[in-house]
Order: sequence, then structure tokens, then C-alpha cells
Amino acid sequence: MSKTALTRGADGKYRWSYEISVLKNPMIFMTVWKILAVISAGIFVIIFLADMSHPERIPNNLKFCGIYFIGMTAMVWLGCLIYSLMIGGKYCAEFEMDEKGITHRQAEWQAERLKKAMRFSLRYQTMTRTEISSDFSKVRRVRAYPKRNTIRLDEPFAHNQIFVPDEDFEFVRQFIISHCGSL
Repeated sequence: MSKTALTRGADGKYRWSYEISVLKNPMIFMTVWKILAVISAGIFVIIFLADMSHPERIPNNLKFCGIYFIGMTAMVWLGCLIYSLMIGGKYCAEFEMDEKGITHRQAEWQAERLKKAMRFSLRYQTMTRTEISSDFSKVRRVRAYPKRNTIRLDEPFAHNQIFVPDEDFEFVRQFIISHCGSL
């Protein structure tokens, strides 16, 4: 599968596919890293607040935080490397968009490949999500990253990353913005 140009079907929906290198495009790495960083920062704030009565511990706590974030960054990178190897190096996605919203779906063949690789993990089998849809009426922020061919849609408690070929990027961005009424 390679990227396909945007086409409009008889049903009025726009469709395209796109594949990104997991290791060359930092969007997947950054998404996972940010989630872990926010959770970790919350934990460290609690630790710092608990140690306010012991100011002599602050330098050690700061040192621990620094080492922790370096280790976390290395582990996220390692996780992306392993994930990349499991899916063949490229994340393959299919998109479907109309006036109401957009759906981001991992290519079925790739989702099956990943499912087979993780066949011993019951938790993975039951928790895997291969599709995310965004309702334009719920989107609160649209961020475009043209150099990374990515449009990020932020909704309450949900984020969707839309990958778009260069030639269709501006059209998709404008279409999304014009249909998101709450921006």
C-alpha cells in the first residue's frame, strides 16, 4: 500500500490512503511521549509537593526527574522501533471524510498482521482500536503540520491524526476547518 490521491466517491465521501515511516515521521513518537510525560509530570508534582517540608531533597528529586525523562524517552523510542518492526516499518492508514466528520482507520491487512504478532496478549486482543472517528461538530482545535503531512484534530478526550499527501493537504485542511463549527 502506498499513498493514494484523494478521490470523491459516488456517496459524496472523500477517501485516500497514506503510509508513514514510523521512525522518520515523529508524530507517533511524540504522541506517545506526550501522554507519558503528562502522566509522569503529574506524579512528580505530587512528589515535590509532598517533599516541600524537606527542601534538601529537591536537588535529588530534580536529578531523578531528569534521569526518568531521559529513560522514558529511550523506552518510547525503543517501543516505536519494536512497533515499526512488527508492522513492516510503515504505518498504513485509510481515511474517509464527509461534511459530518472524518474516520482514520489502520489498514485492515496491517491490523491483522499486528494482531497475529500479539496473539499471546489477551489484553491486546481485547483492547485494540484500529479506527478513530472525529465528528466535526465536536472538534475544538485543528493543528496543521504541513512538513509532516499531518493534521491533528483535538476533541474533548480524543485526538485524531490525519495524514494527507502534499497535493491534497491544503484542500483537506480547509475542508476540515470549514466544517468545524466550534473553532
